[in-house]
Amino acid sequence: MNRFNIPANHIQLEWAKSGSSVKTSTYKGKTYTWLPRSQTAGVKVGYATMWDRSSKGYCTRSDAQVDTQRYLGQRLMAVGACPNYGKYIAFVDRSGNPVDSVERFTNEIHGNTMPFSIQGCTSTASVGTAEVPMGQSGWSMYSGYLVKCPFNQAVYDKDMLLDAEYDPNACSFVTLENPLVFLDTSQKEGSLAYKPYAFHGQGGHKGYDFVGSGVGCPPFSPPQTTRPMKSPGIITDPFLCSQLSRCTSMCWPWDANRPCYRSLPASFNHSTSECLILGYHTQTYINDSCTIKSTDDPTAKYCVKAHKTVESSNYTYVTAFTRPDFETACPPREPLKNVVFGTISGGVCTQLASASTSTGTAGECGQAVFEASSDDSPSGAGGSGSSSIFWSSWIPQSASTQQGTCNLYSTVPTCLFKVDGAISFTALSAADPSLAKDPPSDAITPGPCSSNPCKNGGTCELPGGTCKCPACFSGSNCETRVAGCCASNADCGGKGSCVSNKCKCNSGYSGPACEKGACDDVQCQNSGTCKMPSGVCECPEGFSGLRCETSVCDQVTCENGGQCEMPSGKCKCPACFTGDHCETKNPRCCETDNDCNSPQGKCVFSSCQCAPSITGDKCDNSGCAGVTCLNGGTCNQLSGHCKCPKCYSGSNCETHEANCCESDSDCNAPNGVCNSSNTCECTPEFPAANCVDLCSGVECSNDGKCDPATGKCTCLAGWGGPQCIVPQPCGTEGAICSGNATCDQEALSCVCKPGYTGEDCTELSPECSELCTVGGSVIRDSVSECKVDCYSACCKHLIESCKDQSEDNQEQCVKDALQAEEDESCCVAREEGSSNAALYAIAGVAAALLVLGAAGGMYYKNSMGAGASGEVLDNSVGEAVGGKHRPTRQESAISVDFEDYANTPDDATGDLQAEGETAQEADWDVNVEDGDVLGCKETGSKHIGMALLLQLHGATFSDWEPDCNERRRKCSDSTVIPASPLKLGWRLCFSRDDDYHSAHL
Repeated sequence: MNRFNIPANHIQLEWAKSGSSVKTSTYKGKTYTWLPRSQTAGVKVGYATMWDRSSKGYCTRSDAQVDTQRYLGQRLMAVGACPNYGKYIAFVDRSGNPVDSVERFTNEIHGNTMPFSIQGCTSTASVGTAEVPMGQSGWSMYSGYLVKCPFNQAVYDKDMLLDAEYDPNACSFVTLENPLVFLDTSQKEGSLAYKPYAFHGQGGHKGYDFVGSGVGCPPFSPPQTTRPMKSPGIITDPFLCSQLSRCTSMCWPWDANRPCYRSLPASFNHSTSECLILGYHTQTYINDSCTIKSTDDPTAKYCVKAHKTVESSNYTYVTAFTRPDFETACPPREPLKNVVFGTISGGVCTQLASASTSTGTAGECGQAVFEASSDDSPSGAGGSGSSSIFWSSWIPQSASTQQGTCNLYSTVPTCLFKVDGAISFTALSAADPSLAKDPPSDAITPGPCSSNPCKNGGTCELPGGTCKCPACFSGSNCETRVAGCCASNADCGGKGSCVSNKCKCNSGYSGPACEKGACDDVQCQNSGTCKMPSGVCECPEGFSGLRCETSVCDQVTCENGGQCEMPSGKCKCPACFTGDHCETKNPRCCETDNDCNSPQGKCVFSSCQCAPSITGDKCDNSGCAGVTCLNGGTCNQLSGHCKCPKCYSGSNCETHEANCCESDSDCNAPNGVCNSSNTCECTPEFPAANCVDLCSGVECSNDGKCDPATGKCTCLAGWGGPQCIVPQPCGTEGAICSGNATCDQEALSCVCKPGYTGEDCTELSPECSELCTVGGSVIRDSVSECKVDCYSACCKHLIESCKDQSEDNQEQCVKDALQAEEDESCCVAREEGSSNAALYAIAGVAAALLVLGAAGGMYYKNSMGAGASGEVLDNSVGEAVGGKHRPTRQESAISVDFEDYANTPDDATGDLQAEGETAQEADWDVNVEDGDVLGCKETGSKHIGMALLLQLHGATFSDWEPDCNERRRKCSDSTVIPASPLKLGWRLCFSRDDDYHSAHL
């Protein structure tokens, strides 16, 4: 299989000038040599079959063949059939210096073309009928000529390479030392401005659009260019790069709409995914408009015209000529199917050793060998590494995923053997697996499975020829029976079951036939017992380890004569030693009393027992250790206590006793003197301890005095605070508030008890005055010695228990409440105590007159809960007659103490009062004199100010209700207080939420 030794059959070409024989030439200091050959040296004499564009196949008619000998060196040249692999091409600039490293063109392939027929297969091919060659797609890269439109025969012949410039004898051997040289003419030369067109500049960094699955021709009008060819979005792999050397849209003479180009050889850079066109084509951009499409004037200016420098005219581009004797040695162009590359061993074809293995599709495997075949040196044949990889075989794994194993080979194959579904590639094969062909039958050698090497029912698997053995057999040829392979449960010795030809042993047993027990090789020490099925030793207490070989005392060290005890593993210590390892000696340990500093301590049970106040392990610390006596104190060594001097006390004599002195200065002389008993005798002005002047710096305002005993201000009535600057209307001790009130120091006002009102809470609350006073419904039982305040008891029930009752039911509610309280039996309802009523008749008239004069002019500001919802009402009265509004106060009940009034009618306390307040302190709004007119004040859209209305007792309530049912009329009608009312009654008419109500006060 020498035909697959690609490096050995590598064709190397040289260049030579026209008409030369064996000679040398020096250019820019470099000498080139070449070997002349005969006219037929590089071309197989005969005919090349044309490719029919219409039928997309090769022409089979004899008159559709091109005489390659006749047209050798002309435009119909179809030379050879074998590609040249791995040629180096060097580039130089005008000075002859290389423009790039020759390594950039590694793996460049020059392919050859078949003549192309535009007239089908019906006529003989001749000049003009096969202008552009075309061949099959694959890894080969095709070469052709540049054709420009518009077409002119004279210009065409002039600009194309004719026989005068092309030397068919130029085919020598190109080597790394004698490279094929192209000049970089894309730079400016003189006045000529060279413009890029199609493949141009630095190896073709710019190119033409790649459209669909084919390759489009370059734009017609220069200098149009398209995206860079090195863009991965256009050319992404070597396969696409290989297609750049042909035109899918042909350009024929006199056809200006389908321009073509000279297809130059290409190289694919795997590191940058760049398709590099090798060589340069020099053009001159002459006419912007490009409007001329056809002319016979050879001097006319055309859109694109080939321009050759003097130097470049001396060289000719050489494609891959193939010597006739190498024609049959070329590797196949198409992949081979159903076969794998191999090497002869023992008379059969065996699989080659893989240089690398991967998983993928067949197409990916074909491309992989192309990319890996980077060594262009013939000396690399058969070497190691990727540089000598030129063959691959793909073996399918899954039909559904089209995945398989790709093996790359670096060893030259010498045979083929059959593997169904496999596809084998060379580095020059097309990567498309659909193009794969079956090799001739005589090319297939018997494979590794042809001799049926597998015994005992084994199956031979390709491509490696490995035997797949049945159960219980192994070996390369399944010749060995597997030990422990079972056919039934009996083969497992009754200690297991046969599953899938293998013994599945019961717990605690193992071995091919379950012949080995878990305790067979276990020897437990120290009376330990091996337990099945675990095979673990069960150790007695105090022992552990895999074989009970470890005692708990093995790792225990007892010091100072201690002994380790089993099974606890703890040290038993002698006297005077303690610790887990008897490592600690007791510092108080002793043998005699002398060890304890006798008589300060004694040795008791080998331990020092110290006397009181003596400390230390050996009783060597006295009682004064750590004791510090201050201020001249001394420590008693036995008791450990401080003895303090005069005027000092405390455990460390740290406290100076109050009033204890040693000199007059301790008594703040001259405020006092220190007597013989060490006590300060102070003058009367400085009674404080040590005769200190506590009033020094203390200022008392508003005639307040500083108390020398406390250093605080004593304020006069009506003032308070540390400096007597805080007004206190109710007095610093609450003396201004009556017994019916308490003083709120923060609010600076009296807080009335229920039933009383007024600024000093001496006035009776309107709610209670009518029902709970003499003349009302409750009287006092004079026979009983009662301590109960009947007014307060009645008012309490009225406000707390009976406040939600209707006006008609309130009186009965209070009666029931009073009778239910046994301790208030002295307070009875008026009906029940009528026999006593006469006693109060005169007093009642007098009281009524007093109430009219004193209480009648007071306005009870707060809501008494008469509304339907019980909410507080915002009321004000009397501003029309000069009244003074006061802030809203807490609700309180007003009561009248008739007994107090009868005894002391002229005092201001107790007669009219609320709870805790005198009548003068209750929150009324105006003072009413006989004959005064009561006015009204409107306080809001929903609340009309109250008016206090006085009427003679006995007037029906209905007389006043019409006034209450009218929103404003009740206040607009003047009410004159009679000068001498015979009877007293109060009536409150108020508004709430635009509804008017009346209630007794």
